[in-house]
Amino acid sequence: MKRWKLWSAGIIASLTVASCTDPSSTLAFHLEEKGIYAVKTRTGNGSFIVLDTLDITGADHFELTFDTARIISFLPISGELPVVHAVVGPGIRELEIDADGIISGTPENDWMGVQRRMQLDFLSFIDSLDAVKRTYEDSSTFVGLRALDSAFFAYADNYRTALLAHLHDYPDHLSNLLAFYHRLGREPVVTFETDSALLVQVLQATKARYPENADVAAFEQQLNSYAEARLFTRTVEAAAEKFQPGAWFPSLEMEDLERRWKSFPAKSLDNAVVVLWASWCVPCRNELAQLSRWDVDQSNFIFISLDGLPNQANAYADWVEAIDLHELRQGGTHLSDLKGQRSAAITALGVQDLPLYFKVESGRIVKRNASLEAVLD
Repeated sequence: MKRWKLWSAGIIASLTVASCTDPSSTLAFHLEEKGIYAVKTRTGNGSFIVLDTLDITGADHFELTFDTARIISFLPISGELPVVHAVVGPGIRELEIDADGIISGTPENDWMGVQRRMQLDFLSFIDSLDAVKRTYEDSSTFVGLRALDSAFFAYADNYRTALLAHLHDYPDHLSNLLAFYHRLGREPVVTFETDSALLVQVLQATKARYPENADVAAFEQQLNSYAEARLFTRTVEAAAEKFQPGAWFPSLEMEDLERRWKSFPAKSLDNAVVVLWASWCVPCRNELAQLSRWDVDQSNFIFISLDGLPNQANAYADWVEAIDLHELRQGGTHLSDLKGQRSAAITALGVQDLPLYFKVESGRIVKRNASLEAVLD
């Protein structure tokens, strides 16, 4: 029997041989396949760390020791092994994993097993629908196709109802934190948009039962990210609806190419073209490349770059390079806060797609369009 010892609720300190007096959980794997697992857990910031690897050879028993309840994931790195998630820690003694990867042994882990069974049954159901569809030469005209779609949606509704019912009835279960990862096809079963109140209830209950728990901390961070994203999206949508032709153009304050702050008070622009673009935006660059060919006077242009994506190693250099390549230094003003998708310009102007152009006269927006040519006409 292999043993691990972990004495930290959030950070792994060491992996050593556990003594027989340690609070431990024993996992008995009854798998038919052989292979190797990576054993992972989460830190409080949501990242995964690898505790160890496990060789599965048949009738395997492993013992894990933690000083607090944790979710442990067994992810296959070789062999046709099932993914297994377990709640381990003090008071959780013996757990069983059957040939299908269904875990059982405590209420928390029984629910883990039920979730696994739900996923397997769903995949089997999809296979059965596909088998029916394959019996028809042209399934797009098959009169029963709508019936198959109805069967899918009915199954999906029942799946979602069962998942939400457990979250509602047992909100303090640590195993509920995996609900975010359930998918029916490409669609998540539980979303912050529709289930935020219930998910906050789960967070509060698990925080009360498992204080200072890294899994709960990661879940809280995830919920906060969803909440911020929803607020951001609604703010952008409201600004997009507000700043249409006839509206006053709002104030702008950003850094120019020399990293000097430049500000344009609200209602101050006149006979100006405001360009929202980015060096990583191919349609933007294709259109802006036309300016020099059209011999357009750029002196009244304000170019606002949304460069600054996380994957840009040097956003400033990308920005400047694109400006020079497309000959955009012809008297216009270049601005950016280099914050990418979190640029202040996005929420200020309601930028939902790039490129985006504004024509402003006497402080008011007279044109808002995705086509440069349409704005210049």
